[in-house]
Formats: sequence, structure tokens, C-alpha cells
Amino acid sequence: MGESLAKSLTGTPTPYNPGHWFNSAKFFDIEYQTYGWVFPTLKDNEADFYWEHSDGNKCVHIVFDKNTRTFIGINTFGIRMRHDSFNHWLNENSSVEHVLEHLKDANFDPEFYQQFEGEIIQKFNLEHKTNIKLKEKSWKRLLTYLAR
Repeated sequence: MGESLAKSLTGTPTPYNPGHWFNSAKFFDIEYQTYGWVFPTLKDNEADFYWEHSDGNKCVHIVFDKNTRTFIGINTFGIRMRHDSFNHWLNENSSVEHVLEHLKDANFDPEFYQQFEGEIIQKFNLEHKTNIKLKEKSWKRLLTYLAR
């Protein structure tokens, strides 16, 4: 917003483009993040997926278009996720399946933290009758997310 204002005030009118909605917060020691749009009530064209860890301190809620399978947004609680990954997938109108198979690219938890992507995908596959295979994290892919 500030950059758009500065350019506009100095003679180069620049529209403000806020990009995709995101919010990141920390409640005591638990991370909470939202990327894209995840409303409390689904719209007519939306479907969702919810995974919660057995400890009750980690969950993922994903919303996608039920007709096109386009990823719309995600809430995470207790798992740190990388903003650039979700921003890239939202810009590319990626499918929910693509997001899930590359979910390791988005994980931003510190080293040696337990990873839950396999559990998340297993539950999604079971509930949505898919056969998504988790891909390994790729730093090369992560750098392309930043380049765009």
C-alpha cells in the first residue's frame, strides 16, 4: 500500500494491488495462518477438507471449488506454512490435488519437527476417493515460487 502511494504521489500513478488474503498469528506457542479465502460457511460452489491431529493442537482446513477443483484457501493451526508457496498456488489457480501433493514445499516448521503431510493426504485420499502421492520438498521449486 505504501509503495503504491509513494509512486502515485511522485508522479507515477500506481493502483494498489493487495494480492491474496493472508493472515499469520501466534497464540502463545501455536501458529495460526490463513491463505486465500476460508469462510465459516461454504459457498454453493465450494467443498472443503478438514484434518485434525489426535493431540487436538494441529489442524488444516482447505477450501476448493467443487466443480473445477481449484484451490481457494487454507487455515492451518499448529503447523507453520510458507506464504510464498500458497501465494504461488493461488496465483496459478492450482488444483487442490496439486497443493496437497506439494504440501511439503509449504511446510515451514523448524528442523526436527514432526511432519504431518502424509497423514493429511491419506485422509484426503480416503474421503475424496483420490490417489494423491506426496512429493518430496524441492528447494528448486520453492525458488521458482519466489521468482514470479
